[in-house]
Amino acid sequence: LVAALPCMTSLSSLTIWYSEAFFCSHGPNLVAALAALTSLHTLEVFYGGYRMVRMVRELQSSLVHACIDFNGSGNTPFFNELPLEDWPAHHPTLMLAHSADTLETLKCRRWRTHPRIAPSPNTTPVYPRMRELSIDHSTLPVTIAYIRAYPNLTSFRFNSGLPPHELHVYPDYP
Repeated sequence: LVAALPCMTSLSSLTIWYSEAFFCSHGPNLVAALAALTSLHTLEVFYGGYRMVRMVRELQSSLVHACIDFNGSGNTPFFNELPLEDWPAHHPTLMLAHSADTLETLKCRRWRTHPRIAPSPNTTPVYPRMRELSIDHSTLPVTIAYIRAYPNLTSFRFNSGLPPHELHVYPDYP
């Protein structure tokens, strides 16, 4: 697969289920080979962790549609393993900055935010074409980052998918 990917110059859509396990089982060069693709318009990655994050950040394609699932591998969601101070760097507005001019729809799953550590407005790119944002199985979103990043948003969908006692993960969460 690593050798074949550079020849796939017309590949416009890529879906990877159990992405973290997929990247682990196919060696370290697979992440870089997928990130080097320049023709993708749609990317869907499920059950992602550190390798998925690296691939999304390094991706050379300008995406129009993205679906990112931070469910991690096994039974441990990615954000349960990530130190709280590292959460802002994993905000989709920053991870997908390479697609700021082209992204129109974004779906995020199992993504976490915290009101005290939102991305800085000075480093958050603006996504002028972004119209639809969907967040599932996540904590309550810190919306100010979205307001700045997605000024032309026309559809916002949030479904925690979590029982009420899990929505307030931190004692200081408003």
